[in-house]
Amino acid sequence: MRLTQKQHSDIKISSVTAGAVTALFCLARKLDIVGKIDQALGEAGGRVQKRDGLTVGESLLAGMISRACAPRSKRAFAAWAETTALPELMGFAAEDLDSQHFWDQMHAVPVALLGGIEQSIVRAVVGIEHLQPQALAYDTTNFYTHIASTNHRPELPQRGHNKQGRHDLRQLGLALVVDQSTQLPLAHVLYEGARSDMRTFAAFLKPVRGRLHALTLQPQQLTLVFDAGASSQANLEKLEAGVDHYVTAVRPSYQQALLAEAVDHLEEVTLSGGGVVRAWRTTRKIAGKERDSLQFPIVRRTTSRTASTIGALSGATRRGRNPTTRHARSGEAKTGANLWSPVPAHFSPL
Repeated sequence: MRLTQKQHSDIKISSVTAGAVTALFCLARKLDIVGKIDQALGEAGGRVQKRDGLTVGESLLAGMISRACAPRSKRAFAAWAETTALPELMGFAAEDLDSQHFWDQMHAVPVALLGGIEQSIVRAVVGIEHLQPQALAYDTTNFYTHIASTNHRPELPQRGHNKQGRHDLRQLGLALVVDQSTQLPLAHVLYEGARSDMRTFAAFLKPVRGRLHALTLQPQQLTLVFDAGASSQANLEKLEAGVDHYVTAVRPSYQQALLAEAVDHLEEVTLSGGGVVRAWRTTRKIAGKERDSLQFPIVRRTTSRTASTIGALSGATRRGRNPTTRHARSGEAKTGANLWSPVPAHFSPL
C-alpha cells in the first residue's frame, strides 16, 4: 500500500514463528502423513471424519507438529498455535482446536490401525532416506500419568515400578525398536503399566516381527539387540529358528563359572573406532541351548547402565554374522569411579 503526503492509515503488524512449523509441515507433506492416516481410516470405515474443517489426519498432524516444536497439553495448543504460522499453513482457526477437538479426532482412530499407519510412515522414511537397517536396538521404559484412580475407562494406565520413582501414579509402558546407526524409531507398542519387561518382549515380538522384516529386502541381515531384562529362556525359545538374529546379555550372577573361565582367555580386540578391548568368544549352553557366547569388559555407569550395555552389544552384531571379524564395542569410559567387569553376552542366528 502506498500513501501520499499527509495521508494516514492504521496498520497492524504481527509477528509469528514460522521456521520450525514450516519445515515440519513440508516434511509431513513429503511423507504424506495426512494421506496415510486418512487412507487407513477410509479403508476401515468408508468415511473420514472432519472437525472444524480438518480431517482426522490433519488434526493429528497439527498435534504432532506442536509436540515436536513445543510440547504442551491439548488444552494449551490453541494459545501456542496463534503465535505460529501453522494455522495459515493448514487452514484452521487456532481457537477452534481445543481439547474436545483433539479428543474427537483421536477417538476416530481405532487402536488396531495404529501399527499399519506407523509401518507405512516408517517405510516411506526408509525409502526416501535410502536406509538399510541392520542392527535394531530394543528397549522398554515407562512414564507416569495423572489419570485419576477413579477413571476406569483407560485400561493401559496401571501402577507398577516407575523408572522415575512415581510409584504412586498410574503409568504406561513403552517398548521401542530403533535403527542402531540412525536412531530412527521403527516400531513401538504401548502396554499396561504393570506388565514386566520379560512378558512385554514376547508380546512385542509376535506382531512386530513381520513389520521389521518388511523394512528391508534382506531381512536375514537384521539383528535385534536387547538387554538382560528380556533374555529369559522362554523369550529366547520364541525367536524363530533361522529367521531371528539377536545379540543380548545374560546376568553375570547366572554365569559365574563362565566368567571365571573367561579371565584366562581374554584377548585384545581392536574396535572399529580404533579402541582396544579384551574379549573371548566361545560356545556354551545358555538358557537350555548351545549358543555363541562373547565375554568382554564393559563400563557400567551408575547413571546409565542400560545405555552402556546396549552400546556394547550392538557393536557385536557384525561379528555375529561374520565369525572372522573380531569386532565389539564397549561403553565409553569416563573419568571417575568406573567399575569394570567381564559381562557375558550371547548372540546367535537361531
